Amino acid sequence: MTTAVQQRRTRPARLAAALELRARHPRRRQLKQLLGDVEAGAESSLEINYLREDNRFVLAAVATLRYGWFDVLDHPCLVAAQVAAALRALGWSGLLGRCNRCLAASEADLWLPA
Repeated sequence: MTTAVQQRRTRPARLAAALELRARHPRRRQLKQLLGDVEAGAESSLEINYLREDNRFVLAAVATLRYGWFDVLDHPCLVAAQVAAALRALGWSGLLGRCNRCLAASEADLWLPA
């Protein structure tokens, strides 16, 4: 559904109208919710799941860290430092080892600017 809208093969309003014609669709509630998210600008079901999960964690006062492939591949030391900081905030007392790639980096280099 998100792909069809992204590729401009249809619009959320057209899909919603077609769904209204099928009063007994087995996944009607989920599809209506997904259509609302797509209409609001969500580009994939994965993005929608992330948004909902993040909202749930915020309400539960739980921090989440999200990294893309670029972050993990090009900035692994930064990712590791941030994960270690989050674990320390939760009581972890372990030590973060440094690889050859980040041995020369200062502590400041391991953090993204705010």
